[in-house]
Amino acid sequence: MTTINNAPVVLFTYRKRQFLEEIFQAIKSYSPPRLYVVSNLYSSEEERLTVEAIRHSISQWQLPGEIIYLFQDQHLLINDSIHNGLDHVFSIEESAIVLEDDTVPSSSFFDFCNRMLARYENAEEIGSIIGCNLGASNRENKAYIVPFAFFYWGWATWAEKWQTLRNSPLPYGKKDNGVIDKLQNPNSLLTPFFERLDDRCTWDLRWGWKQALHDMEAIIPGKNLVQNKGFVKEGSYIRFTDSSFIKIEATDSPTPAKAKKDPVFSRNYEHQSAKLLTEILTHRGELEKYKMSKSHNS
Repeated sequence: MTTINNAPVVLFTYRKRQFLEEIFQAIKSYSPPRLYVVSNLYSSEEERLTVEAIRHSISQWQLPGEIIYLFQDQHLLINDSIHNGLDHVFSIEESAIVLEDDTVPSSSFFDFCNRMLARYENAEEIGSIIGCNLGASNRENKAYIVPFAFFYWGWATWAEKWQTLRNSPLPYGKKDNGVIDKLQNPNSLLTPFFERLDDRCTWDLRWGWKQALHDMEAIIPGKNLVQNKGFVKEGSYIRFTDSSFIKIEATDSPTPAKAKKDPVFSRNYEHQSAKLLTEILTHRGELEKYKMSKSHNS
């Protein structure tokens, strides 16, 4: 019989403070054995008061388990902050649940992660468990295995998987991309986007890309378990406030015994991923560049 343990939680913070108390209350109800709080330093004097206030507030948190504060003493780019924080955590822990300062989980999220971490611990083909399904489904008590994922809004993985992929090389361009062949709709915006990925891409794209290259898949709930409230001006990468994805609320749902492959769900999840990417590129003023690339390749 598989033993289900409560995994430690890692929470990354920077300059968003409006959701931290809600996230902490969810973590407190879960009562992890250890909570790692990784706080990035301010990048300018304008941010100093905000970051210092956040650090003061989170320093007052109390849990039955241990709280380990990892306060950066210099400002890091978001990729470096995530990488350094998880490198440290996974040098100690065998697995962990990861949240950011705008990902608000339901209580079911933690049970979902723990049960899937336990069940698929030795499954080489599973790289991550993700709590947000991007609105791909609203079915209860289901879990699905998808061929790739790139938006990690509340997720979990194992130290072995993180350490294996962390420093593995990435091929750039269409050749040997590893992702494009997994797309159910190769004519979508995702194809030219993935063809142009390079080492400047964000940590989550890089993490998902490496899993796809190594034929690792992700487990995603049929019922959404994490809400991303981070469509605010304080964001590091996403700074627009009118996203349709902010309306996808987190709900509670019984955790299924195992995950399964479902082409319909995978197709819906891919569609939602392309929709979110379109929003991001539109607000960054880069959408036409990818549409032009798509038309040239067709």
